[in-house]
Amino acid sequence: MALADRDELATVGFEMDQQSLDYYNRSAAAVSARYRSVALGDWAQRFKGAFPAGGRLLDVGCGSGRDLALLLSMDYEAHGTEPSDGLRAEALRAFPQIADRLFSFGLPLPENGDLGAPYDGIICSAVLMHVPEAELFDAAFSLKRALREKGRIWISISGHRPDLDAAGRDETGRLFRQLHPDYVVMLFERLGFELLQRGEETDRLGRPEIQWHTFLFELDSSGGRPLDRIERVLNRDQKDATYKLALFRALSELGTQQSHRIEWLAGHEVAVPMGLIAEKWFRYYWPLFAESGDQFIPQKNGESQGCAKPVAFRRQLTEIIAAYRDRGGLAGFLVDEKSGQLQPAVQKCYRETLRCIGTTIKNGPVVFTSGNIFRYDSARRAVVVEAGAWREFCGLGHWIEPAVVLRWAEETSRMSKLRLHVSDVLDHLLIKPTEERDVGAAKTVFEELPDKRCVWTDKILRSGYAVDHLIPFSLWHCNDLWNLLPADARVNGAKSDQLPARSLLFRRKDAIVFYWEKMRARHEQRFVNELRNLTAAASGSQSWQNAAFGNLTQAVETTASLRGVRRWEP
Repeated sequence: MALADRDELATVGFEMDQQSLDYYNRSAAAVSARYRSVALGDWAQRFKGAFPAGGRLLDVGCGSGRDLALLLSMDYEAHGTEPSDGLRAEALRAFPQIADRLFSFGLPLPENGDLGAPYDGIICSAVLMHVPEAELFDAAFSLKRALREKGRIWISISGHRPDLDAAGRDETGRLFRQLHPDYVVMLFERLGFELLQRGEETDRLGRPEIQWHTFLFELDSSGGRPLDRIERVLNRDQKDATYKLALFRALSELGTQQSHRIEWLAGHEVAVPMGLIAEKWFRYYWPLFAESGDQFIPQKNGESQGCAKPVAFRRQLTEIIAAYRDRGGLAGFLVDEKSGQLQPAVQKCYRETLRCIGTTIKNGPVVFTSGNIFRYDSARRAVVVEAGAWREFCGLGHWIEPAVVLRWAEETSRMSKLRLHVSDVLDHLLIKPTEERDVGAAKTVFEELPDKRCVWTDKILRSGYAVDHLIPFSLWHCNDLWNLLPADARVNGAKSDQLPARSLLFRRKDAIVFYWEKMRARHEQRFVNELRNLTAAASGSQSWQNAAFGNLTQAVETTASLRGVRRWEP
């Protein structure tokens, strides 16, 4: 069902990709003529199979207007968007019947009132490849916003294109992002869509080097999907140690908070860097290993105080725990590590601990988890996860993690021969290194500012202001500097555990970025390291602020959608 010959028609109205828009404006006549010459074939049947008869449809990036005219002839209440002035003029010249049906909008689409939404269906064929990375989530979110519940969206993207330069542009200067098909599925599933159909087809313009990927999604805000394989591992797999549970917990956290740090592979797989997983394990096992004597907490069958075969990385981690027993514990260690202030001996031990944890993961749960979910890629130093399972970790990680933690506590109680109660173990597993909401480093920045204002209201702040967690601490337990902003105490109290409204975030973007820049100037290494939890863009790059803000809005929207969190504005 692909509409896969329209890549040269779809344009995007972003200022940062003006080159693509310039091409379509100056080449509009030739481009439109070329695509009007392509036979429509069975496209009418394809539209009928995807969308309800007589429904309201929106053709995004409608280019020459050919498909919009076809939809109208099929008695659909159809509209189109096209940001290129040249292409719109050609479309109106060839198909005057679409004159009152054509918008000049690009992506992201505007608010529904300007667009005539909601629609029963959207066609977004050969468009998303032209969207810059920092804008892709906003573009996808705007498509969702234009649909009614149970509305459908048809998407096509091109596969690998050998004609692109290092910046992802062809010889005309147009942008073509290489979007992995599984990433597209995950992106829309996280926004509340269900995948109905997926396919591939050859290029209709006869270009043998180009393959097309097609998708049909339906908007379903319930977001429910089966988790049979994960449930089987949690409740049925044999467990000699707690390693499988630790791996599932790490993937759940990474999927819900740091999914931008993975690599999408061919063959419907993703590569999760081993270092990220090992860092999670380091945090999980610290509270369990910090006890001693009668409170020894075993993490594998037969493990006891002073036994011959303890957990492989217990010795190294215990040495670091001892070094930080009077220096702030895990929270103090993490601040020093992110700030580059670890003593050389501790730094060396930390590297050894992470290596040992990585070996344990590679030789343990990666190999022995049922269902063929995982494998290890030595070249990438990554755990490779089947893409369907990864999408489940991303979409339902907030549900999977509590189930994993409870199962972990039950297994530990069993390993202790019931000496430890499940509740005792839970107390340790639920310890967060940021439990006390350490905001001291952020306050040093705010205190040094001669003029500080509430990030949400722009009110001048004097004494008694609050440090607000932009993404509430109760949701992410995140004291990263990018998540800490000054706010009026009453405003902060009113916001509480709610997420800021999308419109509020965009109105206050300049204020948020201002405080980020101040944080970076004062605590550069820590800020740079913590910013990686939010965005893959380097904080030293020219546009890191925009990339970070784009990922922030994505984190807020996905957290709100997946966890049903209320939105707030003053």
